[in-house]
Amino acid sequence: MEQGQPPPAESEKYLVEELQVIGIYSTERGLGALLKDQKLNTTLFVREGSKFWNGSVINIQRVPRSFGVGDTQVLGRVTCSEIIVRSNGQLVTKQRFLDYAPRSTTGTP
Repeated sequence: MEQGQPPPAESEKYLVEELQVIGIYSTERGLGALLKDQKLNTTLFVREGSKFWNGSVINIQRVPRSFGVGDTQVLGRVTCSEIIVRSNGQLVTKQRFLDYAPRSTTGTP
């Protein structure tokens, strides 16, 4: 801030690998996702382009017809870029998929 730069976004304090999708929503501006940090137990709203400490949101999808993990119905997916530092200091960027598969609340398996 001393150099005239804006403060970092609230989402920039989170690591991609610590996030879990707990909801996907739609507004007139497009899709967004509600994420939960598994370590801090905090939630945040993100959109495509939102930045994290080690990556960013590339894409948000809802109700993709081709997804399915075993017997779990996946209702959406947040695709993130993730920067990984290898032991030799090399930076590698990969994609990480955060699936949204809500647990059944009906009590049936």
